[in-house]
Amino acid sequence: MTTRLAWLPLLLSLGGCQHEPSPPPEARPVRTVTVGTFAAGESGSYAGEVRSRHESTLSFRTGGLVLERSVQPGDRVQKGQVLARLDDVDARLNATSADAALASARSEFLQAEVDFERAQRLHEQRFISPAEFDRDRVQLDAARARWQSAQAEHALAANQREYAQLRAPWDGIVTEVDIESGQVVSAGQPVVTLAADERREVQVAVPESQLETFRNASRFDVELWARPQRRYAGRLRELAPMTDGRTRQYMARIALDDADADVGLGMTARVHVVGSDARPLVRLPLGALLQRGDATYVWVVAWSEQQVHARRITVDSVSQESVLVSAGLAVGDEVVTAGVHQLTEGQRVRRASVATSPAASERA
Repeated sequence: MTTRLAWLPLLLSLGGCQHEPSPPPEARPVRTVTVGTFAAGESGSYAGEVRSRHESTLSFRTGGLVLERSVQPGDRVQKGQVLARLDDVDARLNATSADAALASARSEFLQAEVDFERAQRLHEQRFISPAEFDRDRVQLDAARARWQSAQAEHALAANQREYAQLRAPWDGIVTEVDIESGQVVSAGQPVVTLAADERREVQVAVPESQLETFRNASRFDVELWARPQRRYAGRLRELAPMTDGRTRQYMARIALDDADADVGLGMTARVHVVGSDARPLVRLPLGALLQRGDATYVWVVAWSEQQVHARRITVDSVSQESVLVSAGLAVGDEVVTAGVHQLTEGQRVRRASVATSPAASERA
């Protein structure tokens, strides 16, 4: 009995030394790119600026002292909204004078009309001579003409007073303001540039050497520098017949029929000219390739499983820094771009940080 009790502590200690299950291997951090396509066969790209389809520089129709400027660049305005106002003291005085002249001319016409009717009755009764009757008729015609002239002067004075207020001709966005309060402006001097808040276009300058290529392009892909992850379909709406006097280049307008709220006025864009022989390809860095015999693979990350899987691809061409892939990948796939020879099928991975590039979104 004593011997059995002596072995009891040793058995308990051996029971506590059983091995626990080993934890799963730590996820390896990887750098990836999100696959996007571009058109092989691009004839060139041109920097441009997003503009509105309708844009106009507004001016006062009369000169004067700027009393108030009601808008700032970037303001959204409604049709009929006052953008700026001139001192209209002289216009109000002219309008008051025109009111008085109109009232006087109307009174003269009414009196001449009464005199003519009286003369007509007397002429029918042969109490006045035909010469006296003709004189009254001429006076009536003159009074009518003076009244019509006074009406026109009154309308002109009213217009001049209204011209002291610059109003928005349509709903839009103020893109530029060229005046300040207290400034004296002349009729026709640029005051406010207003862009209609509607269809968007990209304005680009085309060199003379690329004019035919631009005209014969099959399509235009537009990429915003602020949002390189998406490309918009464009079409050539307008191409100037003459070069700009300063740049000696042809100004072109590329309409964006599928523009969304992300396409803001004034944004910088790049227009890619695509020829008729263009083919959709995927661009990857050389570090993403994994060669196994005659086949080429890449590691595609399945983030739902946090694992990588080998995917065989077809290489179209190889350059010094990148490779063009024609088959094997879909838009949206995330491909590992570094350390590919240290990965194994099904290995757990994690993402460390994020960056973007024009052709694809690179993740690190």
